[in-house]
Amino acid sequence: MSESTTDPVLLVEDIGPVRRLTMNRPDALNALNGELIEAMSGAIRAADEDDGVSVVILRGAGRAFCAGYDLNEDAEGGEHDARHWHEELGHSTERMLEFTDCSKPTIAQVHSYCLAGGTDLMLACDLAVVADDAKFGYVDIRFGSGVVSMFLPWVVGVRQAKELLFTGEDRLGAAEALRIGMVNRVVPADELDAATLALADEIAKNEPFVIQTTK
Repeated sequence: MSESTTDPVLLVEDIGPVRRLTMNRPDALNALNGELIEAMSGAIRAADEDDGVSVVILRGAGRAFCAGYDLNEDAEGGEHDARHWHEELGHSTERMLEFTDCSKPTIAQVHSYCLAGGTDLMLACDLAVVADDAKFGYVDIRFGSGVVSMFLPWVVGVRQAKELLFTGEDRLGAAEALRIGMVNRVVPADELDAATLALADEIAKNEPFVIQTTK
C-alpha cells in the first residue's frame, strides 16, 4: 500500500466491540508526523467516548509498526530554540498519554520495527501482542537526543531501562522483550491479527464498567 495525497494516514474500523486503528504511512514505516499524531489523538478520544467500543487495537500498515518520529518533518521545520522544542516534546507526550488515559483498554499490535517514538507508543498502550519478527529500542542517544516519553522504566524497571537507553539499543528482539516484561505475548507473524483480536474479544466479554474502573 503506497501513501498518496488521497490515502488517510489513519484507518479506523470496528470489529464488533473492538475498534482497530491502523497507522497508514507504510512508505515511511508509519513514522509519526503531525498529521498522524493528530489523527490518532482524535480517534482515541472518539473511541473513549463511544459506548459501543470496549477495546482499542493500534497497529501499523505495511512493513513495520512504527519507526519513531518523522525526522524529515523535524528537519523541514528549521532550527528552533530550547523553549520551542520543550513545547513540542510536551505536546508529543500529551498525545502519547491519551492512549494511557483512555478509559478503554488499548492493545498495541506490533510487527517488525517498533523503534524510539514507536516503542513509546507501544508502551503507552495497556497491552502488547507482538510478532516474532518484532524489533524494539531507542537509538536517540546515538544522535545526541533523549527519549520523549519516559514510559520504559515504569514498564520494565529502572535498571533494564537504563541499559537500553544508555546503549542506544535498537535491535531488542521479541523474545527478549517478552522476558523483561516489555510485551505480553509473542506469536508467529502470520497469526498476529488473529491473536490480537482474540485477546481483545476476551477482554470485551467482561463488563465494560468493571474493566474501565479496573484500568
